[in-house]
Amino acid sequence: MGEGNEKKGLLAVLDKPFEKSARETIKTLTNLGPNPRERNLIEAQVKDKYVPSIRNAILLTLLATPGILLMNDPNSVLYFITIVSSVTGIAWFAMSLKEVQEKFAAFGTELTGDMLEAFLSSLFLAGIIAGYNVASPQIQAIISWAQEAGIDLNQFFNSKILRTGATLATIGAGIQIVRKLVSAVIKFDANDSLLTGSSNLAKKFYEQSLSSLRNTSRILKSEHSLELANFQIAVALSNYYQFFKEIKAQLPGSLTEETLRKLAMSATKNQKEVDNMVIPILKDLLAQYRTFFGQNESLNNKYNFALETIEKLEKEYEEGNNPPQSLADSSIANTLDTLSDFLEQFQDELRTETEGPEATPSPTTPQT
Repeated sequence: MGEGNEKKGLLAVLDKPFEKSARETIKTLTNLGPNPRERNLIEAQVKDKYVPSIRNAILLTLLATPGILLMNDPNSVLYFITIVSSVTGIAWFAMSLKEVQEKFAAFGTELTGDMLEAFLSSLFLAGIIAGYNVASPQIQAIISWAQEAGIDLNQFFNSKILRTGATLATIGAGIQIVRKLVSAVIKFDANDSLLTGSSNLAKKFYEQSLSSLRNTSRILKSEHSLELANFQIAVALSNYYQFFKEIKAQLPGSLTEETLRKLAMSATKNQKEVDNMVIPILKDLLAQYRTFFGQNESLNNKYNFALETIEKLEKEYEEGNNPPQSLADSSIANTLDTLSDFLEQFQDELRTETEGPEATPSPTTPQT
């Protein structure tokens, strides 16, 4: 236990300059005011990817450099290193984690970390070889001056033990670079296989659903007719339903094709009748996200505020009151805003692991 802590302590000390360099590089990003979730993502990237990748790349470069420089022609490996650097560089800049589902974020960090390490290692080595070629006359001059001073550097550099050790170290470093490159390729392919069958149609429905929720909220907060409000709410819930069907996510029992059909036919009905159809659906949709919050106080507060707002409107109708349309629409608009935020944040969690019933009993609506 003590030895493990000692190793971690030494590694932390070794990582300090690399961590400082990484944080300095992305300082502008961190100063732009990311929210707590985004700040946690940045912190994870620094600690789990940038620091170890930079550290390992520099160590591999130091390990491989002596053996390369002791070769009769260091340029013989430059071609190989240039290929690795070019391939990893192109792949690195082209690769995007947008296609990695959020629950596989740690895997995505590993994937890009391996690619970054291979890219930086080969890039550093290519730079050292290029620098050696440029400075070769000066290096030879230094060796000649040392010989004139009675120091035979050639004998040291031609030492069998040194050359054998340096060559083995270079081979080991080369194997590690290739291993990281192969690892990144396999991980990328593994992630790609998870996306098989993830059609553009699902993305289209997601974008339509998110846009429709926000657009309806915007309309409900502005000047509009009762008929337009009723119609837009039906459209928003319909797009939401289609997205859930496409990704095979569970749907509450209150949101069905029959319910949507009734809503679509109710655009000209009175406010109370339509709202009494909509409120149970909104409560059930909110409830679907609650299991994803954990101990996150901000998300729980947001959920509770939206639920209390819509329940207050429901109580008004139950008591026989007829709240102003502006108040009712603002309450529904707030709920739609909250749903759109939750949908954007938890779309991956909504996807079911196995195909099951397309509708589950509603947590708030009594089942007959």
